[in-house]
Amino acid sequence: MLNVCNMLRHDGEILKKLIGKGDIPISRIAKQMGVNRSTIYRMFDKADIPIDFLLKIGKVINKDMSPFFPEVIQAIQEPPVNYSSPKSYSELLDERRYWKDKYINILEKCNSLLNNQLASTKSTKVNKKPSND
Repeated sequence: MLNVCNMLRHDGEILKKLIGKGDIPISRIAKQMGVNRSTIYRMFDKADIPIDFLLKIGKVINKDMSPFFPEVIQAIQEPPVNYSSPKSYSELLDERRYWKDKYINILEKCNSLLNNQLASTKSTKVNKKPSND
């Protein structure tokens, strides 16, 4: 079902006004989002901007986008991310180690479950063999 209001709305113009009212320069917003400034400027020309892009900008400029873009309410929002302070190299290594260890732990549990299931299936087949009487 199409929303007639959305057809008349120009997301890029709304976004341009929101960013223009703030005190964060576009270059900083772009850097924190991991995109080029030109990407943000191109979005100003678009009538329809993807929700994930709107959510990212909302996080960076610390603004709830739902009053301006009602469809954002329906999107799953992640907890706020602190973009202000980048992590150090050692923190990144620790985080990588944490996730690697967690992945390996889950993988080992999965393999154990599969092995148990395989052993159970084999023992069931052995017990169900017809006798040659």
